[in-house]
Amino acid sequence: MKRLEGKVAIVTGAGRGLGKGIALRLAQEGADMVLADAVMNYHDIPGGIREIGKAIEAMGRRALVVQVDVSDSKQVNEMVKTGLEAFGRVDILVCCAGIVRRASIFDLSEEDWDRTLDVNLKGCFNCVKAVVDIMKEQGSGKIITISSDAGKRGGMVTGPDYSASKGGVLGFMKGIARQLAPYGINVNDVCPSNIRTERWDLELTKEQLEERRLAKPLKKHGTPEDVAAAVAFLASEDAKHIVGCSIDVSGGDLICT
Repeated sequence: MKRLEGKVAIVTGAGRGLGKGIALRLAQEGADMVLADAVMNYHDIPGGIREIGKAIEAMGRRALVVQVDVSDSKQVNEMVKTGLEAFGRVDILVCCAGIVRRASIFDLSEEDWDRTLDVNLKGCFNCVKAVVDIMKEQGSGKIITISSDAGKRGGMVTGPDYSASKGGVLGFMKGIARQLAPYGINVNDVCPSNIRTERWDLELTKEQLEERRLAKPLKKHGTPEDVAAAVAFLASEDAKHIVGCSIDVSGGDLICT
């Protein structure tokens, strides 16, 4: 039997990159999926999130695709309601939706600061708030946030707004982990560092990619599948006694943090 057979998972930011990898892995583990993203068709992903849904259905799992801006609580509540009507339960929430900016403090506007915090941090809050009563009533649940090395050591190439948002995600995760554990809800985090996604191949040169690879102790690029493997573990009963932890998926980048 697959580890997540009979479970229902919501993955936000499932349209590409880490979210896509996580959604596919959870489906492979047996979960039915609610796939949520603000964008239905990224220019670098032919067919967009609907194609990801079709790939999951080809595995024999059910997939529901929903367009949602996680910074808007009304949209998030509607997403969860729709998922509950379709599948009857919510067992796993993965908060992966996020935006990344590379502006320095000299260039960062108040508007951009607010938007980053609204999506990356408030978005986690909105999604958790929308599922906690369901999970409490079930007496079980798994909530997994996706933070970043930027939240632990400061962004190496990202803006201070991104670092602040991901540091906030880690603090939020620990706070709710304490409060929700008595109800059988495990809350944990996966912290990626320099994971090679589709965006890298669009934005970085071969020389820059090689420089990043060589900077890692493992001398290997991390992949969305590496992050997804950690998420799948935390979502499973194999991690039933793990609460309030952050797993670094960094190839050794975060050894000293």
